[in-house]
Order: sequence, then C-alpha cells, then structure tokens
Amino acid sequence: MGLQDAGRLAEEQRTRERIAKERRDALSTARERFKGSLHVEDLEGDLERTWNALRNRAISEDKPVGLQDVSEELMSMALDSGIEHGEAKAEAQVTALVSALFLTNRGYTELSQEPGRNGKVTLVPLWNGEESFSELTAKLHPGEVKGVRSYE
Repeated sequence: MGLQDAGRLAEEQRTRERIAKERRDALSTARERFKGSLHVEDLEGDLERTWNALRNRAISEDKPVGLQDVSEELMSMALDSGIEHGEAKAEAQVTALVSALFLTNRGYTELSQEPGRNGKVTLVPLWNGEESFSELTAKLHPGEVKGVRSYE
C-alpha cells in the first residue's frame, strides 16, 4: 500500500466518521423534538376525564357543551398536572374528540354538529344524576367496572 492509497483510505474513514456524527446529531435532534410527547393509552381514564370535563361545563352552562369547551377543560387539567402548554393543548384536542365518540357510542352522551363545513360539535350528557363515572358505567355496562355496585 502506497501513500496515495493510505491517504485515500484515511479520507474515506473521515467521511464515514462525519456521516456517523451527522446521523447521531440528527437522531439526537429527533429525540429532543419528540421528548415528552409519548401518549400513554388509557382509554377508560380518558373517558372518565372527558366525562368529568363535560359535566363540569354542562353544570355551569345548562345547555349543550361545545367539544372545544371540553377540550379546554381537559387542557386545564393537563396543565395543572405539569404538562407543557403545546403538548397539553394537542393532547386535550385528540382526547376530547376520541372520548366524545366513545362516550356517545356507549350511551353516556349525545353528539351533534351544527350544519355547515365547520359546524360546531356539541355534546349533551344523557345522565345528570350524582353518580360518579364508575357508578354510571356499572349501571350502563354491568360487569365492566370492578368494585362498583349498580343499584337499580
């Protein structure tokens, strides 16, 4: 191996090292960008938080509650738990929408949308008693909630 070959090999090695460093830096940047944005799937917990947010707003307004209002209530809860504003807002919007669909499907709420392309989405709780979410779930779906008795 001559000096030219050695120089070429050294240059190739420097190029490989530079590419590896760029990849490490890009990976580090990507990890920072997504830091803390992991959504922990807890559908039942999301449903209960959304139900409570809906009930809080429904009591104060005594009329159908906008999905945006429920989302704001969920965002407030998330901020109180220490989640950063941008993440709390995004998480609350997704949680409110998905939970509203599940709550409607399971018979807790009525969901409607005003006419038009971007019509306001509203929710109405169908159960205005004093039951907790767990007690109401036991009443609507016996056997799904452990440790809570349904009294009919």
